[in-house]
Amino acid sequence: MIRTGARACRLFLLTVFLAGCASVAPRTSGSTLPDPPTFTWPNPPTQPPADSERSVAVDGLARHYLLHIPPGLSAGSPVPLALVFHGHRMNGDAMVAMTGFNTLSDTNQFIVAYPNGTGPAEALSFNAGLCCGFAVTNAIDEAAFVRAILSDLEGFLAIDPARVYVSGFSNGAMLAYRLACELSDTIAAIAPVAGNLGYEPCRPRGKVSVLHIQGLSDDSSPFADDDRSSDLHPDIRSVQGSVALWASFDGCAGLPEETRNGIATHWVYPECAAGTVVELYSLYGVGHIWPPESTWPVSRTIWEFFAAHPKT
Repeated sequence: MIRTGARACRLFLLTVFLAGCASVAPRTSGSTLPDPPTFTWPNPPTQPPADSERSVAVDGLARHYLLHIPPGLSAGSPVPLALVFHGHRMNGDAMVAMTGFNTLSDTNQFIVAYPNGTGPAEALSFNAGLCCGFAVTNAIDEAAFVRAILSDLEGFLAIDPARVYVSGFSNGAMLAYRLACELSDTIAAIAPVAGNLGYEPCRPRGKVSVLHIQGLSDDSSPFADDDRSSDLHPDIRSVQGSVALWASFDGCAGLPEETRNGIATHWVYPECAAGTVVELYSLYGVGHIWPPESTWPVSRTIWEFFAAHPKT
């Protein structure tokens, strides 16, 4: 829910105004009475402002997410939804600033939700399986959180069930993989940035398209099996291993095809099932960050991938 005190006050004043107008006799020809004032809601009464923080109850916890609704959204028309998850010790506000997804949302008319993790305010985390922090220690059910967000949104928006997408950074990227494992019937595509699959057993019931974006100078997320550090949990797969496993889930045929453009090397697995696609971008000289637009167009590439791959 969102804070509604100001809106309730406006609704009360409007009700009083309309009640008063109901007792006024209609104007006759030649009347000199002025036209009554008009009132227009800036948003439909049941829809929150363009940017708001909402709360849902999950397993006795109040969970929070930031919501961005693009201006001019057609009421009642099915709309895509992108869920964007932050990294460990970050929050939804950081993802708003870092990704630029709100601007893409306004241009392309899709909804963006930025869920917040659990734990101390300075150390919020998500339970991605083997990472991270409070959320793992307390076995937080993140799939239930996503279902609660979808249920909340369905109260005032027509979310397109074929276009629900998930992206995330670091811990949030790892969660994107876990959600694809657990909610493959709901999620059309995921786009992890700087994070690996660290959830076992992963047994998706349906097909999910994957676009993984990874900096080659990232010391936190091993790109290949040979890059694994001794202190990394053995069940956290390398980036290449994570993507290859998902290619097997999606029934892709053969080895990925490779092309290079500037700092980016692009791998695409051929002939995946059910219209899915599995792709990987590696970025030369990029570390454990969500690269800014001036370095490489991460967010724009992710949205273009999402828009091209609804669930079929």
